Amino acid sequence: MKIRRATQEDIKELYEFNHRMYPNRENYKEIIDFWLSKSPNEIENIIVIVDDDGKIRGQQFFSSMSFYKNGTETHSVWAFDLIVDEELQAGSHGFSLMWKCKKEHPNCMSSGSNEISLPINLKIGNKYLGDLKKYVGISNPFYFFTSLFRGDVRRENYPEIVKVSNSVYKKVGNPRDIPDYTNSFSPELLEISRKRDFLLWRFFTNLHVYVFYKNEENNDYFVVRTIVKHHVTALVLVDYRCSFKDKESFHSIMKAFIRIAKSLKIFIIITGSSLMEVDKVCESFHLKSVGRDRPILGMIDCEETEKWREARKNVLLTLTDSDGDITW
Repeated sequence: MKIRRATQEDIKELYEFNHRMYPNRENYKEIIDFWLSKSPNEIENIIVIVDDDGKIRGQQFFSSMSFYKNGTETHSVWAFDLIVDEELQAGSHGFSLMWKCKKEHPNCMSSGSNEISLPINLKIGNKYLGDLKKYVGISNPFYFFTSLFRGDVRRENYPEIVKVSNSVYKKVGNPRDIPDYTNSFSPELLEISRKRDFLLWRFFTNLHVYVFYKNEENNDYFVVRTIVKHHVTALVLVDYRCSFKDKESFHSIMKAFIRIAKSLKIFIIITGSSLMEVDKVCESFHLKSVGRDRPILGMIDCEETEKWREARKNVLLTLTDSDGDITW
């Protein structure tokens, strides 16, 4: 067995391995192609276990990104989809893969480690920075039947403008109109960057239909999409950015998000939160935290991570980061 970085010649084998490991992912090829489309050399971020016949027996995906900490940008990668062939799980191949990944990507981040991999990640140097919660609520109970057997909502059916209080959010239809956010929105937070190239890749490709709304008066924005679970259409607040020093900013975004759900007559609303301030706003709109919190890990130089985790006021993460909503 050999652990190494993937190459272009491994793509076909990556398809086959992921089809075996994730048999319920019908669009597994499209998902892999999406991750690889971020940059010409994105394939080289992936680490694989390969047997003597060239067959992939394990993998760890990484996706290039950058984050801000104390106003300084650091280029890094997101880690996700670590999986090893069942025949190798009894040995040390999983740990060896994780150790190799640490050496290849020393300042990576991830979210969603399970109960088995979490203690191993912590032992090899990852810091437990916080948790990403999933919040679920109801926009209007009368919209259950209008959400049943409806499918995804087309981009053109979303409202062009959403007005809430003193804010006006306009739907951005042309990718050329997306701003280039080259600085942190909240310098006091560890925040994943949202540069224009990232936003165009993440929200203006063909994997899913996303709708991008920007505040007409400032740089605040949010992104939504629909998903279908058990034949019920739900609206997801996938991403958002604003200053969290202004307590009204995210409250305004949530109000606009719920107004869109009501405009589309969608029953269920979903979003993610890594900050106490976001928790409070979600709960003020009667959303509830459901499911297992997704641990946020990082090979990052920081102190008092236990206080960070408990306070939930230092790391800004949304469902957009890592593989958040990609497989929904």
